[in-house]
Amino acid sequence: MSSSASDKLKSLDVIGQLEEELEEEPLDYAKWQKLIKLVVSKDKESQVEQVFKKYLAIFKYDGKQWCNLIEYQLNRSQFDKVEKLFLMCSQTCKTVELFRLYVSYVRRVNDVITGGENARGIVIRAFDVSIAEVGMDLNSGDLWNDYLDFLKSWTPGTVWEKQQKTDLIRKVYKKFFSIPTKNIETVWAQYSRWENETNATTAGRFISENSADYMNSRSWNTEWNNITGRRLIREIIPGDINNEVVQHQLSLWMSWLEFEKGNQLEIKDDKILSQRVEYVYQQCTMSLPFVPEVWFKYSNYLFRLNEDATSSKCIDIIRDGLVLSPRSLLLTFQLGELLENNIGDSSNNNNNNKEKETIISGNETEDSFNEIKNVYTDLVQRLNQKLDRLNQSIDTIKGTRSTLETNNNIGSLDDSETPQQQTVSQYSQSQTQELDKLETQAQDIIKSKTLVYIKLMLASKRIQELNKWRMIFKEARQDTTVGHELYVQSALLEHYSGNKRTAQKVFELGLRLFGTNGDFLLQNLKYLISHCDVDNIRNLVQTSDTNILKEISLLNEERDKPSLNEYEKGKITRKIELLKTQLRKIFKCYIDYAFSYLSLDLAKTLISKYETLFPEDDAIDLFTNRYLLGLRDLIKEMDLGVRERENDEYEDDDDDKRPKKKQRSNKGSNGGNTNNIMSNVNLGGHQGFSSNGNGSTTYDDHIDDVEQYNPIGKNITNLLRILPNASYFGSKNDYTFDSTKLVELFSNLPDRD
Repeated sequence: MSSSASDKLKSLDVIGQLEEELEEEPLDYAKWQKLIKLVVSKDKESQVEQVFKKYLAIFKYDGKQWCNLIEYQLNRSQFDKVEKLFLMCSQTCKTVELFRLYVSYVRRVNDVITGGENARGIVIRAFDVSIAEVGMDLNSGDLWNDYLDFLKSWTPGTVWEKQQKTDLIRKVYKKFFSIPTKNIETVWAQYSRWENETNATTAGRFISENSADYMNSRSWNTEWNNITGRRLIREIIPGDINNEVVQHQLSLWMSWLEFEKGNQLEIKDDKILSQRVEYVYQQCTMSLPFVPEVWFKYSNYLFRLNEDATSSKCIDIIRDGLVLSPRSLLLTFQLGELLENNIGDSSNNNNNNKEKETIISGNETEDSFNEIKNVYTDLVQRLNQKLDRLNQSIDTIKGTRSTLETNNNIGSLDDSETPQQQTVSQYSQSQTQELDKLETQAQDIIKSKTLVYIKLMLASKRIQELNKWRMIFKEARQDTTVGHELYVQSALLEHYSGNKRTAQKVFELGLRLFGTNGDFLLQNLKYLISHCDVDNIRNLVQTSDTNILKEISLLNEERDKPSLNEYEKGKITRKIELLKTQLRKIFKCYIDYAFSYLSLDLAKTLISKYETLFPEDDAIDLFTNRYLLGLRDLIKEMDLGVRERENDEYEDDDDDKRPKKKQRSNKGSNGGNTNNIMSNVNLGGHQGFSSNGNGSTTYDDHIDDVEQYNPIGKNITNLLRILPNASYFGSKNDYTFDSTKLVELFSNLPDRD
């Protein structure tokens, strides 16, 4: 086989492999670029067109590849296809390179030498259209210069045409200087020379008329360069928000957008100003297509300008963003709200602009709801696909570990080893880190799915009066991985719809599935407390106590098995500590309720039970939790010298949402405050560090988790925890370190070559 034939076969193999991989991961930008390059080099027109079609259906904002496809067709004189391509991309992808190519094509098919005035007029209109679309771009200087060069190349046949040429050139220059572009100083020098060459007598007047715009644009350029540091990337960056380059570029783009919104050009026409801002948003989405934030902000900006006129455009923008970030919660929920808003607008129109009705019925509303439902269920499907891949990766690592265990045991038996010892194998450090990462991602996916189902239920409740949320709840329950938050939210929906008995039944249904889930049990308890259902409160606490302690006992037995490796034992240990933390919260919540609203005897009985279960906890800490004033523990502040709640601004008593500062920490965790019971019900929020009943996050609750990921170690962390704040040592002048003086010291250090 010849060398060329062999290379051809290798190329075919690579193309086929890339196509298969892109079927699995269609958003892999780097592989698409490699595939396009290989296919174009083979120069099979049908194959090239097919690959570009698939690619541009996803990356339709990639002006560079649109230009490559158009140039490919131009080289084959496929003018019909070229014109169709320009129509397809001109309104979607607005880049200077694309519109320069468009003008070049128009000039090619409209030769002014053979076509005369008619051809020149067509070319001038093409330039005007291009300038209107992308002439405000900072990089549009070449397009403006192309326009000026074209006009200057015109050889007029009459005095009238000569004057027309001069007027057109002067008009283009005037527009040019009103828009900041790169190298505007060079253009100004060229313009001044042209005016003097055209008519030295009038040159001064025309130059003076344009000097203000020129100076304003030049000043704008200087400020823009200071903001971006000339480091802004205008091409596609194939990374998401977790990429450091993407994060840096996003900050630069956001700075540019704020700069535009500040109207540094002092544009008096609000429409022109909004067009400039919108154009920058467009360019931002082209550069950072995998960052949901930019699509959201772009859509939100247009929606705030004019809700009625731009809602459909906003929807299209969000849909485009979802193509590139298909698992984005931000974009999915934004799209759901926009579609729901359209239902309200339609209702307004159908009712002769009467006040918008809360409940809408009819076939149109049913179709609209189905469209919204599809948005949410599509996301659930994509999350499930991701979850399946994560679980496969987890199983692969565990399977690899088992294989290594078998292979390593062969021929390695020692007389001193027992068969039981030989079955224990350890994960490598890299495997442990990868497992932690994958399992965390899997839990995040499950939480995300639960949240999507919850928000779909809420949307269905707002749109329909037909108890649609019950159907959503029923469908969601078929997913065995769905979280307990779904049951809590469904119960509250029933409650606030007047179906209190049904709400209790939903909690009972959840209790069958989440009988040892302390978070669910706590939400159920708070719900019962809010209705003073004393009997069910007592029964729930007793059930929670029994179930959780039984689960802890079983986990302890499992952890003691000699066949478990350290990684598996560590997971069980963390689960046991989490269950203990959750049981603490349940008891503290019940103690606080009993002490406040039932009897001291009952509270004392519960306290005795608590101290038996958790003898290591601080008795003072448990005591003071019954005497909080809002968020402040005055006993600790006044009698113990411990101020744990410096910021009273966090008045929401949600367990997972309120941060807390500590100057000194006692061992143990704080008790629950039921002054605002229903605000404690967590409706599907993200689970961070567990917090105690009053909402204050404690170090000890998750000490194992902190130690696992703490890069500086336990001893240093504990030292930092007990060190008092600098304010205990007198005024600021007495502090050992003065940060202001330290900054001044560094800023005044001499530069070193």
